[in-house]
Amino acid sequence: MLVVATFIIPVQVTIIPRYILLNNYGFIGSLNALFIPAALGQGFRSSIFILVFYNFFKTYPRSLDEAAAIDGASKLRVFVRIALPISVPAIIVSILFSFIWYWNETYTTSLFVGTDYMTMPIQLQSFVAEFERLFPADDGSPVNRINESLRMAGTLLAILPLLVLYLCTQKQFVESVETTGITGE
Repeated sequence: MLVVATFIIPVQVTIIPRYILLNNYGFIGSLNALFIPAALGQGFRSSIFILVFYNFFKTYPRSLDEAAAIDGASKLRVFVRIALPISVPAIIVSILFSFIWYWNETYTTSLFVGTDYMTMPIQLQSFVAEFERLFPADDGSPVNRINESLRMAGTLLAILPLLVLYLCTQKQFVESVETTGITGE
């Protein structure tokens, strides 16, 4: 229940304590405010990672641990040599989710990092606003027909890294969805 409760709590509720914590570590104003929590699995909606790993290891065969223990392997060696390699699909799903959430984040990025760095959605929104300022939609000029195609091209450029990342990790992602029970509904 605690994991589900942490998933339901919105980011805006925990933003002040998170800001104070990151400020105490000196991360405010740098990209470390985004990279460190993401790398440690403590980013946005981090409780989903707990659920992914819980469901994955529920299907983990305990006989592998027992066989390794009989062969004299320590618990650390069993984890590093057996459990960790088997859990690569769950790790890939966690990395994909984290990357996508940080890639599309606008609220906390501007708060923690400032205006020095902008995410692609913020850049795209800024581009569209500047284009509409230069060429207002109500003047009826033929340039406005180009506006929609420029938005679509910008959107494609914004999602292109996500598509490439997914295509590179598609096999592991599908494998993890099959083993962890994520249905996408």
